[in-house]
Amino acid sequence: MKAANAVSAQVQVAMFEQLMTGAGRIWPPLAISVWLSPLNTKPTERRCSMNKGNTKHGGHGTLTYLRWKSMMQRCHDKNHVGYPRYGGAGVTVCERWNDFASFLTDMGECPGKEMTMDRIRNEQGYEPGNCRWATKAEQNRNRTHCVMLTHNGITRNVTDWAESVGMAQNALSMRLRLGWSVERALTQPLKTRTASPK
Repeated sequence: MKAANAVSAQVQVAMFEQLMTGAGRIWPPLAISVWLSPLNTKPTERRCSMNKGNTKHGGHGTLTYLRWKSMMQRCHDKNHVGYPRYGGAGVTVCERWNDFASFLTDMGECPGKEMTMDRIRNEQGYEPGNCRWATKAEQNRNRTHCVMLTHNGITRNVTDWAESVGMAQNALSMRLRLGWSVERALTQPLKTRTASPK
């Protein structure tokens, strides 16, 4: 019976992982707890036990909580894929933000799914005054390895230059990787593709 339960639990976890990754879904915490709870408990028991942990701040499962938890994992969990670039590289979380309620008070709710937390000064850690909610494009402009280009006395990063000349950032980056000069990469018009005859 134990072997059958173990196999069944493995099948459930595999099915859950497929559901979680499909179409960018964020499942409610109740669904997660039901999927991952031991098979010998009733759904009502699982629901009650899950809610006991949420009484302190009530944010469990919200987008803001997921962003906070991700930050904590990147900085503290040595098994997390992002740890080498964050906690392993010396990026810290201030003591106050080890508590979700304090983090929520300082940062407020995450404004939307397209927003994540960004450190304004990358040499500093996650702390009040150094973090903001930002889009991926805004964060890409703030990376430490951001490529800066100077043309006609103006210095901008690749993303900003591409936007200002009406070009995709990938196209500008490819031109630079191919060895084009900055002037040529920014001023030569893109080739337009013509439809092939049918």
